[in-house]
Amino acid sequence: TDGQTGISVEFWVKLCFARLDLNFDFPTTLHFDGQAQTKLGHIIRDPFDNVVARFRYEIKRMKEQAGSERWLTKYPNTRDGFRDFCNDLGAKWKDKEEKSGIYKDDTFALIKDVPCHSDFF
Repeated sequence: TDGQTGISVEFWVKLCFARLDLNFDFPTTLHFDGQAQTKLGHIIRDPFDNVVARFRYEIKRMKEQAGSERWLTKYPNTRDGFRDFCNDLGAKWKDKEEKSGIYKDDTFALIKDVPCHSDFF
């Protein structure tokens, strides 16, 4: 175990290959095979850049998808389109986030109005 955190190396590796998925009726932790991993790289970016990059990725993905004109009209590649995208995602997942227990104490109350706040956790 680490002398400062008390976390074992095995547990840390398990966490590195896991993610929380809220796309189900209940939060699910998905684990990936760490043995298949041969290299690891850390990318350090401003979290806001990641949120904007995800929005732009969704636009690109929707442009390639048939029948997505309505989505693209609703979320144009503009400041307002980005804000609407984030607000709608927040509204879509609000109940599940509150019920999931992934936010401790009053954390959800503090972040609920941050655009695309789920991308920061």
